[in-house]
Amino acid sequence: MDLTALLFRTPWLVAGVVVLATFRVLSLLALRPWGMELNLGHLVSFVWDVLLAAGLFGLGRVFELASVGRKALRIALRALLVALVLGAALARCADVAYCFLTGGHWSSAGFLYASPDNVGLLRDGNGPVLVGCMIGGVVLLLAALFMDARALASRVPSGTKSRRVLQAFSLVALVVPLLVGFNDIEEATARFVPESLFVHEWLAWRGILGSESSSITLKPDVMSRFVKLGLAPEKPLFAGYPLSRATLDPTPFPYPQTPNAALGRPNLVFTLVEQLNHEFIYSFSGELRGVMPELTNLSRRMTMVTDYQSTANPTIHALIASLCSLHAASHYRDINLGQGGDVLTHTPFVCLPKVLKDLGYRTVFIQGGKKEFASKADILSAHGFEEIHGRPELEARFPGQDISRWGMHDDVLVNYAQQQIKRLEKLREKDGRPFFVMMLTLDTHSPGLAPPECAMPGSLLRITADGDSRDMIRSLHCTDASLGRLGRFILDDRTRSKRTVWAVTGDHPTSAMKFVRDIHQRYGESYTGWSGRMPLLIYDPTHQLPARVPVLSSHIDLAPTLLHILGIRDAPNSMTGFSIFGRRPQLPMLIGRVGPKYVALYLPNHQTRSMTMGMLGQLCASKQPIFEKEPKAMSACDLQRWVRWQNVLWSDKRLFPAGK
Repeated sequence: MDLTALLFRTPWLVAGVVVLATFRVLSLLALRPWGMELNLGHLVSFVWDVLLAAGLFGLGRVFELASVGRKALRIALRALLVALVLGAALARCADVAYCFLTGGHWSSAGFLYASPDNVGLLRDGNGPVLVGCMIGGVVLLLAALFMDARALASRVPSGTKSRRVLQAFSLVALVVPLLVGFNDIEEATARFVPESLFVHEWLAWRGILGSESSSITLKPDVMSRFVKLGLAPEKPLFAGYPLSRATLDPTPFPYPQTPNAALGRPNLVFTLVEQLNHEFIYSFSGELRGVMPELTNLSRRMTMVTDYQSTANPTIHALIASLCSLHAASHYRDINLGQGGDVLTHTPFVCLPKVLKDLGYRTVFIQGGKKEFASKADILSAHGFEEIHGRPELEARFPGQDISRWGMHDDVLVNYAQQQIKRLEKLREKDGRPFFVMMLTLDTHSPGLAPPECAMPGSLLRITADGDSRDMIRSLHCTDASLGRLGRFILDDRTRSKRTVWAVTGDHPTSAMKFVRDIHQRYGESYTGWSGRMPLLIYDPTHQLPARVPVLSSHIDLAPTLLHILGIRDAPNSMTGFSIFGRRPQLPMLIGRVGPKYVALYLPNHQTRSMTMGMLGQLCASKQPIFEKEPKAMSACDLQRWVRWQNVLWSDKRLFPAGK
């Protein structure tokens, strides 16, 4: 019996290939609303699936044909194969589910959805597809495996060439995918086998895979360069904690105070808008007139920061960067997420709400989603928020409202926030304590989650004929209407407008929608994805701020900027950013990070380079500059050293000493 007869004697191998290919097609369909474009890598991924299926079934035949005398050992070998196939099928299904939910492939982020409280997110809108994929896929693979082995009635002598070739092929086809899953390039290109990345990320989640480096100490010449670039203080406040600082940005505030400054420390409201691109507000970009007219009008009454960059993604990373002025950890477990049932809520670092709370502010966080999602409640309460309001509180106050897959809609969020602000204002009248309220919106999450009753003006239909893009535009327009109400609530009230600092920006941009890509293609630009620009609007009644501030800045500068406005200087901290009105304009560059795989460097005049760590390593090894025209800002090797150094500071909890 030759090798061809061994591999193709029955149709069950073909059935297995069809099952794996179905998983792959579902993954690609799930990515379509996020702007996925087919390329050669996707074709390669289908070929990879064929090899994987052939390897599984070939290995099954090896076990079936093996001259094993002991029944127990034969059963054990078959059981191992069944477990392998079952595990691969389950991992593939999890990958498809994660694709439908987020538009990305399975990574450490997928573990955010393991909590029973979040299972509904995986099922929402895709129940038949996901359940059918999970049950049907596993059953078909197992059935095909057993039927194929059963159909092979004859045995092949152990010494034949076909037998040896089949054994070698089967092992290679199964081992190589696991090895491929352990590098940066695989995740960044074709995403050949989600089950391999699943193994890698699970090991990282459990802490079995550690950091690339083992030291928090850098060579003096490297540390000197980092200090000059503003990446570390010259003299840390605490030995062994290189990011610890004695004070915040010490630069005198450059703009004169208004009479309102005499009223005492102002209240602070911060609105973080889901996926708010620079392009969406006409006053910032000159594009998409009418999509967000309320924010465009509000920008005439506020200060526009026009070169504000996204340096973090997803939302949980943006929260850490915006509130704590830190590039988030390389792995989610280091941020505080649950690991083995233990939520690491006391990872020491200093955040905006903690600084304000220590100075007497009431601190309140409000969102429309579940507080437990991504362990936000644990993270936020551990770092300074006294009150955390989420979907249960909003639903109790406004029963019977439509609810999206992520939670209460933004119009309900704004109504609830206005009630809370009024409550806090009354409390301040009694005891004099100012307050900090942060709001996180939801409806502009791709592919657009506006409530059904929210209508899009017919004039906006001209922007695009793409259905997914129109859903997003409708959501942007409806969230904008809610933000307009919030703006008038703050700015049109004579008393409130004198005593409230308000900041509005996005958590991260979206590169998913066709209408966004069309804008950049018109200008001959390639979209920078997560490392794109976002709008930042600041209303400060206590200073005479200019209308526009063209300062290269980012998430990590927001907390220092707001504290600078409030006149707060003396607060030991671990923040790595600087005030937009202070030292930030003097620094030549910014760094962005997304998990363990991606890094970006930003220079003035909208120069941005984002890359995987694998690509960065290649630049370092070949001594190539990150930017051809600006090679002196930071070398690729220095950026690689910085990333590894940051990873160690997080994993060893060397950001700020506990109890200080």
